[in-house]
Amino acid sequence: HLLFKLRELADRTGDEAAAVEETLRTTGAAITTSSIVMALGFGVVGLASLKSVAWFGALTAVTMVSALAAELLITPAIVLAAARRRR
Repeated sequence: HLLFKLRELADRTGDEAAAVEETLRTTGAAITTSSIVMALGFGVVGLASLKSVAWFGALTAVTMVSALAAELLITPAIVLAAARRRR
């Protein structure tokens, strides 16, 4: 969703920086909410009494938070760096 929205706004406005800002303000909120809810849900699985299931839940929760950080920090930076390089 993030990349699709970024491309749509950048094509419409021609300004990648404004597209990143607008995308993070709108789509970023939905991505953040859904990722946090999923991380919390898998975090609960981390409380399971069966050790392998608990590890699965905990590691999946950490992965969800890491993916969220990458999506909100690294992806926009790469998009802006690529846009600057094209100019």
